[in-house]
Amino acid sequence: MNFNLKAGIGSCLCGLAFAVCAVDLDLNGSWAFRFEEGRALEDVARVDFEATGTMPVPTCFDMTPQCLCKRGTALYRRTFALEQPVENAWLVIDGMGMRGSFAVDGRSLGVHPYPYARLELETGPLAAGEHEIFAALDNRFDWQTVKLASPNYDFYFFGGFYHGVRLSFDNRRLVVRTRDHHTGKVEIEAVNFPSRDFSSTLVFDGKAQVSAIFTNARATVAVPNFKLWSPESPNLHRVTLAGEKPVSARFGIRTVEARDRKIWLNGRELYLKGANRHESHPSFGAATPEAVMIADIQNLKALGGNFIRGAHYQQTARFLDFCDENGVLVWEEALGWGDDKKQLSDATFCDQQVWQTREMVRASMNHPCVIISGFLNEFKSHTKEGRALAERLVKAVRAEDSGHLITWANNRRNADDICSDLMDIISINTYPGWIDASFAGGSAALIANIKNGPTGIDSIVARHRAKGRQQPIIVSEMGTCGIYGQHDPTASQWTEEFQADYVGGVLDVVLSNPDLCGIALWQLTDARSYHSAYLMGAVLRNKPLAQNLAGLYDGFRRPKLVAQVVAEKFRATRDTSQTVVLEGHGGRVEVSLRGGRILSWRDAVGKEVFFMPRNPVSAGSEWSHGGLPLCWPWFGRRDGVIHGFVRTRTFTLRELSDVPGGKRAVLGFALRAGEEKSFPYACDFELELTCTDRLQLVMRTKNLGTEKFSFTSGVHPYFAVSGYEAITVDGVEEKEFALANGTDKAFARRGESVSFMDKAWQRGVRLTSSGAASVVVWAPGNIEPANRNLAIGETERFFGFGPCNSKGHPVELAPGAVHAFSCVFEVIH
Repeated sequence: MNFNLKAGIGSCLCGLAFAVCAVDLDLNGSWAFRFEEGRALEDVARVDFEATGTMPVPTCFDMTPQCLCKRGTALYRRTFALEQPVENAWLVIDGMGMRGSFAVDGRSLGVHPYPYARLELETGPLAAGEHEIFAALDNRFDWQTVKLASPNYDFYFFGGFYHGVRLSFDNRRLVVRTRDHHTGKVEIEAVNFPSRDFSSTLVFDGKAQVSAIFTNARATVAVPNFKLWSPESPNLHRVTLAGEKPVSARFGIRTVEARDRKIWLNGRELYLKGANRHESHPSFGAATPEAVMIADIQNLKALGGNFIRGAHYQQTARFLDFCDENGVLVWEEALGWGDDKKQLSDATFCDQQVWQTREMVRASMNHPCVIISGFLNEFKSHTKEGRALAERLVKAVRAEDSGHLITWANNRRNADDICSDLMDIISINTYPGWIDASFAGGSAALIANIKNGPTGIDSIVARHRAKGRQQPIIVSEMGTCGIYGQHDPTASQWTEEFQADYVGGVLDVVLSNPDLCGIALWQLTDARSYHSAYLMGAVLRNKPLAQNLAGLYDGFRRPKLVAQVVAEKFRATRDTSQTVVLEGHGGRVEVSLRGGRILSWRDAVGKEVFFMPRNPVSAGSEWSHGGLPLCWPWFGRRDGVIHGFVRTRTFTLRELSDVPGGKRAVLGFALRAGEEKSFPYACDFELELTCTDRLQLVMRTKNLGTEKFSFTSGVHPYFAVSGYEAITVDGVEEKEFALANGTDKAFARRGESVSFMDKAWQRGVRLTSSGAASVVVWAPGNIEPANRNLAIGETERFFGFGPCNSKGHPVELAPGAVHAFSCVFEVIH
């Protein structure tokens, strides 16, 4: 590379002076530009190039009319000014394509072969005055110089700066890792600080100050007034290390786990509903503006989705910011696609895979939205070469202690890979009846093939389980193409109708399989694929309009028919339309329409009030512990059924409204005479919940028949506690409870209110009720649980404490009469 500087050549159109060390220097805007078609950067990278025009940064130069879909090297140059000298600076590039060479004042910063990756290049000292930055970006395919990109990857590799360039004067940063989501305990790592052992003051959210002692660059503290991050409540915190040159970081508190064939977020089962997303737009290529990013997130959430797989490369920091703020879960993966034995056995390719995967994980550590780190989409995982690289990549991710789960998208549909044991999640890519066109027949045969065919979902899942693989399983790709605006009442291929029917069948199969934990449909939007004029020897596949047309939306984000189908399916399953969420000044409540069970109540600081077991089971014939289940029309055991059949009923949401300080919901169902043999009366049951600064619950039973009947009822809340030894109870006829030895008894109240306090957590709950004669206390003690959804050790982690009308105090209800049972729950400290 020849760096012969000439005065006055390529001076920047917007070279402004900035204060040193105060803020980063934004280098976006107009740069001097020249494009050399077909030529390698080694042949043309000269700082003193003669510009033919200007090019904005960020922009994909090969999406502009002059360079549209052309391959070669683009040359960039601009200047900036400093008012003061600096000891060091870092040139930060948030994604570029495909290979870049950079220099400052003629001093080379190296050649970097990492498409899409975030680069942070050290410049060394910079004097006061004007400086010049040079870049050469080569978007050609060349195996000798570009190992991570290939012309047969099924997406277009754009040239240019994707999301901007800046100059940073401070590379210190704080990395925050959640250590206990129950207590808000986090570990803060001080990266690139001059000392690894020091004391400092941490300021959280601009208010609360916490003293911290950093040992080996790490300190563990509890975040004051913390709130958990989740898709429903995407709470974010900011920590600042105070001092003459403060350093800040935004973060979220959350924990993700893979166990018992399920995925768990903050101790609650998580079901992923979403789509794959390419950073691609017909006008902007990979340099998608923020408005397009927000549109994609809003479209996903409008579908009822909560999850995006970032296919197939590192995601830009700004997009992850938006996902943090809007509660969208993200699978981020390092660049790779169908890599074969030639690539997997190449030492440079493998080293570059490890580098980019490690840097991807490091860049996203403070983004709570990122729950999965992946790599090597559809690589040859049945080979020893694939196994060797997968082991290195897993080790690299785990070394960062990121709190991410690890997976890769596996298209080995006969489950013959030899790498699945390394993964936290098994992820399946399959396209029965589309790419895997292995059936004959009409739509009914297609649906059967999607389910049970050789490459069908249920068949692949069964093969993984038969091999003893116990990880959670998700579908990471499945879908088909439909051309926007193409319609046919017979649903012929490539029409919107065909795509809608196919994806509807896919979701019917996936969402009905209890052994799956989610799906990422292929794909959210149409995206440009490889261009036929520049295949460079790749096999030509039939890609209409040089695009992958499997989007639920087209490239301009216009919805296809399939979007409505997906919205209906997503909303009608699992944790969307089957739950109702209420938020108020004092917290957040989630109630299931199945049985009216309250699944979660988080108080004003985001702490869970109710206990849920590690292995919750759906409401059914067996009593399931956890949350706040209802007991009706009997309390206790009768004919082998505990606490009535209400938990087997599906409620209808009758009303959802705003109230001062929160939300109110009314759920209910009606019984016809003789519908339930164990309770053959015509009646209406209604549950009213109000979430403000407290939780208010009302159960109403109305006799719709012509004869009176009697019933018993109550609530059976499972309060999360630190342990029995810390619990005190007030307001019942007996003050002393030998909880450690087990208690299961109904007590008379001394007044309208009863309460308990957990001294270790310095938190308790007051219950004020009417329409109930007793209070039941259930603390089973340190016993081996008989119920299959409780694990050993969990029986002392909850405290059953709630008002009821037990069998000794039945309610008699005359025809047309209504009985109301109410209880107000208040968190006390």
